[in-house]
Order: sequence, then structure tokens, then C-alpha cells
Amino acid sequence: MIFIADISSVGIQHEQFNASFIHLLQQENPTEPITFFADSTHIEFQKNKLDNIQFEEINIYDRRGGLKEFIRAYLQFKSLKTIIRQLEAKNERHLFVLLIHPFAHFLFKNFCKSNVRTTLVMHGELESLKFNKHFLNKIWGWFLKQAMQIHKTKVSYIILGESIYQNLIKVLPDFTGQTSVVIDHPYPFTDKAEKEITSQRIVFSSIGVATIHKYTQYLFEVAEQVMKTDFKNNCKFNICGRVYRDMEGHLNNYVHYKQDFGYYTREELDGLLDESSFAVFYYSNANYSLCASGAFWDAVNAELPFLYVHNDYFDYYSNAVGGIGMVFDTPAELNEYILKVARYGIDTEDYKRFRSNIKKLKLPNNELFTNKNRFDKLLNNDI
Repeated sequence: MIFIADISSVGIQHEQFNASFIHLLQQENPTEPITFFADSTHIEFQKNKLDNIQFEEINIYDRRGGLKEFIRAYLQFKSLKTIIRQLEAKNERHLFVLLIHPFAHFLFKNFCKSNVRTTLVMHGELESLKFNKHFLNKIWGWFLKQAMQIHKTKVSYIILGESIYQNLIKVLPDFTGQTSVVIDHPYPFTDKAEKEITSQRIVFSSIGVATIHKYTQYLFEVAEQVMKTDFKNNCKFNICGRVYRDMEGHLNNYVHYKQDFGYYTREELDGLLDESSFAVFYYSNANYSLCASGAFWDAVNAELPFLYVHNDYFDYYSNAVGGIGMVFDTPAELNEYILKVARYGIDTEDYKRFRSNIKKLKLPNNELFTNKNRFDKLLNNDI
């Protein structure tokens, strides 16, 4: 029996990754039953995506900010302890935890003795190790650093990308002593029809959450510039993701976005991606040196050439396949290129070459890059 727990997500949160990761485990262990512990609202989003899964409901506290973050983390820790005790009573031996708050991680490492092998999947919380954002991130970074320096033979880690692992050991050299496996972000890839390049409007789409921290305001700026020119009818601009409220001072009517600050459904998001011509990412390396990107794989699945500011995560995959798009040093340089394409059109040869290279990333479970032998050993409790 394989046991998986998401002690953090509610509703649509983390829905794509969780389903993809569970599919990966099913493919690697086709005869093994799987039980998934999750909030009831999250289970509702997964029922149509997952077959042959037993669901177990847990209650998740999802209020955020300030002291509520400590409450949220403590209740995650309590949920994890309860699940582990259930598995111990059944003499089960392995649990995958898909997301965990840094403070809950700290409490787990310090105050939970267990005979159950527990594998923690690490996500964007690793960014807090660099103390590169607001004050609370510094606190979470301190707790996370302490937790990841504690060695427990029953605890292992999954890191979502080779570039992330290499950056992690630069920030935290002691992590090399932990049991860990590097895999690529799993994704349910689908076939896409070839795009007709010349007969459509050029659609520039920012993919993922729109926030000041990811410099999405630059898309609104360039959209306003383009829409005040005589070639405005050549272009459209989309936000393919949730808009955070810190963007309110930068929003305008030149960009299509979800104006209630809510989430797109997967069907709505796929529709926006299908009409897109380019995937636009202004994020600096501060956002992606230690953070895997589901938005990156959304763009890969849609086979969209990238316009992005240099970062280690995108560069790693671009170098592996021979180029996935145009790369820039600053958001301002990226916008200059958008203005050029809006005026003069797409370089069709480059566009076709980038799309061809991007398709090389669409392998089952990203087998070109996944450390499959070590992953198999982890599943079989051999490491």
C-alpha cells in the first residue's frame, strides 16, 4: 500500500501537481493500492482526475498571514502525526507528504518519532532559505534551515529539479547528508495541434500567479504601450493565472485577466493557453533558483516559445534541449522585444525551432531527466 498526504492544500490549490505525482506513483507501482489523505474540498477536485484511489478526509486550516501562519503550521504537524500513528498501527512503512509548511517541517523533525518512512516533497518554500523576501520569509527560512539540517534515517526528500538541487546545496551544504532524490516536476502532457503562425493575432501570455514579486506589472506596462500604437490590433495580452491584490495599482484594461482575483478552472486556463503565442515570464532568478515551476510545465505542454528573464530553472531545460525561446537580462529588455514583435511580427524560423525543442521536454514523466533508478529504490525502500 502507498500512502500519500497533502496536509496543506484546500480546494483547487496544488491540484495539478498532486494529480500528476499520484499518477507517477501509479505508473511506477501499477499493482499497489494508493490511499490519499487530503481536505474534502481538495478531494472533490481530484476525484475526476484519479482512478483506483482510496481517499481519506482530513481537516485543513487555511487561514493565512501573521500569527495564523503559526496556527496553520502547527495544525499541519498535528495532522501529520495523526496520519503517521494510523500507519504505525497498521504496520505500514512509507508515507509521501506532498507539501508542508516550514514551521510544521521543523516541528516534525524535532518532535515526531516514527518508524514510518516519510518522504517530503519540497516546493517553493525552499526560497525562504535565502531570506530574499519579507520578514515572515526570514522566520520560515530559519525554521526550514534547522529542519533540513536534522538527519533522520526514516526521513527522505524529493527535490523537483537538478538546478534546484545544485542551488540548494550551495545555500545549505549539509543537505548532501540527507537521503534525497531529484526528479522533474511531473506533468500530464497532452498532444497539441500545430499553430498557424502568420494568420492569427500574437497573444502574449503571462503564466502563473500575477504578483509584484514576479514583476507581472511589466506585462500591463507593455500592453498599454502597444495598445496606444497603430499596430494594436496585432496583439492580445493575457494573465493565465490568479492575480494577487498587490497588483491593484498596476492593473489596466489592456490585459485580459480574472478580475475577481480568483482562480481559473483548469478548463479555462487550458483555453487561454491554447490561444497563446508566447509564454512570458518576468521572474528574476530570486524566484526560480530554488523553486520548481508548474507554470513552466503548463507552457511546455502548450508548446509555447518562451520570452523570459534569465533564471537557473528555465536555463537548465533550455540548455538541455537546445533553446526554448528568447532570453533577456531584464524585464525592460523583454518588453522591448515584445514591442518589436508586435510591430514587425514573429520570426517564423525561430518560432518553429523553439517549438520543436520544447516538444523534446514532453516525455512520459520527463524520463529524459528523471533520476529513475534512484526513484525506484526510494519507492521500494532501498535507500
